[in-house]
Amino acid sequence: MSDYGVFMYLKIFKPVYVHYSVFFFVLMSLFAENRGFYLLAMLYALLHECAHASVALLLSEKLQRLNITPCGFELKIRTMSYKNELWVVAAGPFLSGILCLSGYAMGFPLMAKINLVLLVINLVPALPLDGGRLVRLMLWRRVGMANGNAIVRRISRFSAAMLFIFAFFPSFSPWLILISLLILTYTEQSLHTPMILEKDYSPHLPVKWICVSPDTQLLSVCRVFSPFYYTMVFVPNFQQSISEDEITGALKKRGAYIKIKELRL
Repeated sequence: MSDYGVFMYLKIFKPVYVHYSVFFFVLMSLFAENRGFYLLAMLYALLHECAHASVALLLSEKLQRLNITPCGFELKIRTMSYKNELWVVAAGPFLSGILCLSGYAMGFPLMAKINLVLLVINLVPALPLDGGRLVRLMLWRRVGMANGNAIVRRISRFSAAMLFIFAFFPSFSPWLILISLLILTYTEQSLHTPMILEKDYSPHLPVKWICVSPDTQLLSVCRVFSPFYYTMVFVPNFQQSISEDEITGALKKRGAYIKIKELRL
């Protein structure tokens, strides 16, 4: 387990972990006037995450870990294809939207209100929320894992700042402050993966070609590596291309700051 997992989560039983701020959330809920509202919110958040888990199981994906946070329940699942992960991430907001519309249709305004809040909050483009996961998925596919993480980090910081401001208007909301702090904590401690050294290959994994100069460092090339395609590197001065396997092998043996031209020495 990473340092983030050790310092930010309390292990209940494998593979269930509780974020430390959940205890603060429970304490605040006990002293709130509308305790029933927050209990219902946790119930619908659980249903929201059950939708993620159900779709993952239907797609034959293996559930690796369950993180319980004030924003809901975050599932950790082993490496998936782009399409499968897109379905899994979208399942939660989809169910919240269905429950919201059902609440309005059946005359249950509280059910509609809670699920509307869950839907809106989860669509905020910041990690670890579903909106941030969707943005990260699309960026990983287009610009690679490291570049995508850098962009998502900036978007998440901006989103956290906006939630913090909205917490004071039109009325004070400690929950939005808590969520904004959770986003900042997650962003600063978990989005620092510079490259991919190992991944599961599929016979249907698409190939992406990039062209670089001989003086390009391996670290710069690795920033475009992604779980959703296999990278081939073309160097005009070389007689042949360089594969992702060759680059990751050189990374482990010679470090990230050697130049592409040194691979042929």
